[in-house]
Amino acid sequence: MTAPFVRPVAASDAPELATLLNAIVARGGTTAHETPLSPDELAQTYLVGPEVICCHVAVDSDGAPLGFQTLVQRERVPADWG
Repeated sequence: MTAPFVRPVAASDAPELATLLNAIVARGGTTAHETPLSPDELAQTYLVGPEVICCHVAVDSDGAPLGFQTLVQRERVPADWG
């Protein structure tokens, strides 16, 4: 098995990442989300929206996403925190 490759996320990753996240949401109990996100909602909230500082996606050797990690800025934390 080839090790995953980590790269910056692209807006075009949203459909596959929404499918991945929504499968986790459907299992329940492992994420704060309780309702599925559309690809557009996911993109604006976690991938490329105005509050997103950075986001990276891990992909397998075929380019299929395995997971993602995002850093966002929120009003409830100091401006220089993410």
